Amino acid sequence: MKYLLCLVLLLSLNIKSAEWTSSTFSTVTILDKITLPDSSVYINFNQSGQGINNLGKYAVSKCSGNRTDKKGKLLELIVYCEVELDDGNKYWTRVSRLSGDSDVGVSKFIFLGGTNSFNELKGTSCNYAVSYFKDKIFGNSKCIINDDLLEKLKN
Repeated sequence: MKYLLCLVLLLSLNIKSAEWTSSTFSTVTILDKITLPDSSVYINFNQSGQGINNLGKYAVSKCSGNRTDKKGKLLELIVYCEVELDDGNKYWTRVSRLSGDSDVGVSKFIFLGGTNSFNELKGTSCNYAVSYFKDKIFGNSKCIINDDLLEKLKN
């Protein structure tokens, strides 16, 4: 009986969840690069890009961040982004990672806030995956949110 109740609860939670996905493409501009005594490299950069999400909305983004790499491995990354959608809404995110390869990455980002319904995403953690080629970043992200919020974000 206890297991049946848990199964019903889990199924009801899955029915109430939806996925918000997006694909992005960005160009990285390195502002400063310092090689440290241990041969790690600290980089300060800006990033500008565009994308589309499964709500049918186009986005442009600008980001600023820094990273430290050593021998092809990421030691630390932090990036703040402002994203503007074609419907006039905006939201802000923070990406941080402490490990991985320098040319690919999988982790999470956090919503810092937004305009209108997008402010309801504040504090939400979402998954992302990126690949780098030259000065370009190709990324995909997925957020699990409730059905009601997904409908609000569509408007």
